[in-house]
Amino acid sequence: MRFVLSVLILFEVFAFSNAWGFGSAPPSSSRSNYRSSTFQPSSFSPSLGGSSSLVGTYGGRSCERSNDPKLCMMCNCMRESAHEPLEGKILVGEVVQTRVRDTRWPDDICSVIYQHAQFSWTLKARTRRPLPRTNSRSMQECAIATARTINSPGNGMDHYHADYVTPAWARTCQRVKKVGRHIFYDHCGSERGPHRRYRRGKVKRSWGTK
Repeated sequence: MRFVLSVLILFEVFAFSNAWGFGSAPPSSSRSNYRSSTFQPSSFSPSLGGSSSLVGTYGGRSCERSNDPKLCMMCNCMRESAHEPLEGKILVGEVVQTRVRDTRWPDDICSVIYQHAQFSWTLKARTRRPLPRTNSRSMQECAIATARTINSPGNGMDHYHADYVTPAWARTCQRVKKVGRHIFYDHCGSERGPHRRYRRGKVKRSWGTK
């Protein structure tokens, strides 16, 4: 059963990679204001090797505030997209990386994820519980998504929300695509929109968005 599951996941990864054309060199990782720059869809393609070891390394680890970027990405993936398809898991990671490279948000993965009221799971003690120890499909796919996006330059998408809610901030965004139950956007906000610049470790304004 475990062998069949692994084969199915690898087939899904192969199909997804071909569809998105991964393999080109990533663009510059310098930070900028997204609204004044052009981000291209990510073509970054790290080796999938090591994704299985991430399950063994981080299974059972606490999702309390951490400075380990891989742990932060694994926790965010499981809490935000455990039941989403692999593509949706990868895009959640890309949203984080887009924000890391935008001066309106913090400049490291963990600070972006744990920024107050941005990813709602970080506000609840029950969802900060340890990651599962089991080698489930969700954990395997989150490991793949983490391996694929941990060094990604982002793909320009900086917000998303579930399809059963209609947040006010979505009116300031450009819808890109829907994957699973999540709708992804780019060009969200401005100096007068949902996010003002992140300066000196303080958020001037935040509207509790993803």
